[in-house]
Amino acid sequence: MCCGGARTGLGQRPTRTDQRAAQDAGAALRFTYIGPTSLSVVGSVTRRLYRFEGTGATLAIDRRDAVGLSAVPSLRREE
Repeated sequence: MCCGGARTGLGQRPTRTDQRAAQDAGAALRFTYIGPTSLSVVGSVTRRLYRFEGTGATLAIDRRDAVGLSAVPSLRREE
């Protein structure tokens, strides 16, 4: 055994649970901008740039960025 056993996981397939967790990690939520002009926000986890072009603009947001975007007063999460 080399590398302290770090290679033991090589060649193993991910389980269904692993695959589902990976899918859910980036599942999209929708946010609508209610401000007067336009708004650019960078996701705190994905570092993705979200550009709301004007009042009423709605975008799909990565679930991992939702907490940070929820703190922006001019953004509303769609149910």
